[in-house]
Amino acid sequence: EFYNNSNILSSILYADSAQISNRYNNMIAKGHVVIYSPETDLMLLGDQVLWDNNAKRILSEDDVTIIKIIDDSQCIQQSHGFESDMNLSNYIFYDIKGKINEGCF
Repeated sequence: EFYNNSNILSSILYADSAQISNRYNNMIAKGHVVIYSPETDLMLLGDQVLWDNNAKRILSEDDVTIIKIIDDSQCIQQSHGFESDMNLSNYIFYDIKGKINEGCF
C-alpha cells in the first residue's frame, strides 16, 4: 500500500514477488503485477514495475495495460513502458500500442 503525504491511501500494489532495497527504499515488483488507485480509479497490469522512492515514481520498461472505468465502460490502453506518480494521476505512456479513445486518458 502507498500513502500520500496526508496519510491517505493512494494505491495498492499486488505482485507474485517483490524485492526492496533497504538502502534507498526502492522496490521491484515481479509477476502478475496489479496496481490499483482508488483516487483515480485506474488499474495498471504488467509483469514488472519499479518503485523509485527518490523520484516517487512508478516505472516500467515492459508491456503494461492501463484500465479505467468510465460510466460502465472500460478504457484500455497498452504501451511498452510507463511512468507515473503513486496514485496513477500523472502518467506517461511510452511506445503506445493501439489507439487511445478520446476522453479516456
